[in-house]
Amino acid sequence: MISAGGDTETITCVADEPLSIKETKDVRRGESYLWLYGKVHYRDVFGAPQVHRFLRRFVRLDGQRYGLRSYEYKDYNKSTYESP
Repeated sequence: MISAGGDTETITCVADEPLSIKETKDVRRGESYLWLYGKVHYRDVFGAPQVHRFLRRFVRLDGQRYGLRSYEYKDYNKSTYESP
């Protein structure tokens, strides 16, 4: 949540190169995955610095529906206090 009148930096995601037809078909069949990962640095409502790491996998949900799902791996998907 960004407070009224607040702003944030622009985030740019860049892929090295587009997927091939074979890679696209593999993702569609569930034989391969697309991943989204990163970390967000922010201050909580009490002003304490926090870091949230996330790891998501793009998967077929059912029929023709797809979506991002959390993927548990090591210390991803955790919010942690960051000492000043």
